[in-house]
Amino acid sequence: MKALKQRLRWWPIGSRSLQSGERCIPVFLDEDIVHQYYNGYCNNILWPLFHYLGLPQEDRLATIWSFQSQFAAYIKANQMFAEVVNKHYKDGDVVWCHDYRLMFLPKCLKDRNSGMKVSWFLRTPFPSSEICRTLPSRSDLLHAVLAADLVGFHTYDYARHFVSACTRILGLEGTPEGVEDVKKLICNNRVIIADF
Repeated sequence: MKALKQRLRWWPIGSRSLQSGERCIPVFLDEDIVHQYYNGYCNNILWPLFHYLGLPQEDRLATIWSFQSQFAAYIKANQMFAEVVNKHYKDGDVVWCHDYRLMFLPKCLKDRNSGMKVSWFLRTPFPSSEICRTLPSRSDLLHAVLAADLVGFHTYDYARHFVSACTRILGLEGTPEGVEDVKKLICNNRVIIADF
């Protein structure tokens, strides 16, 4: 356990220095963005919805900030990640976007560089299309994820839920192999793979 603790490094939010040997590039979010993006939209809206708990009906964060401001902060945070990635990106790199906190990142990256190879993976459940329909920003998020070249999910069921949501919410063509958008996505047991 002691060896594991020595390998793990934690930096407080707002820390402006990282040990040079860590090969980490920080993205600095101000306190308001952190609260609305992370505590608000990510943990108050997306996490409960993706775990079938539904949207909160009344909550202290919802009374302080509206859904729209939380979603705006979510987009802003994803844009801030994209700016930092874009500064350090080199041709041939593949960018891996991980989790529901960065669902908008593939779109932000592709808007800046359409030739960038971008993947997105979700480690949590992806909700059924019926649950996904309750999210006011559902179409924006689905389109943002579809900007990725490679989309992956933990299980076949989550991939199937994503395909179903794209078909039912976005009106895209869905097949047993996946969903067709600008590029063809193929569902292959555990992941949805896009042709490059």
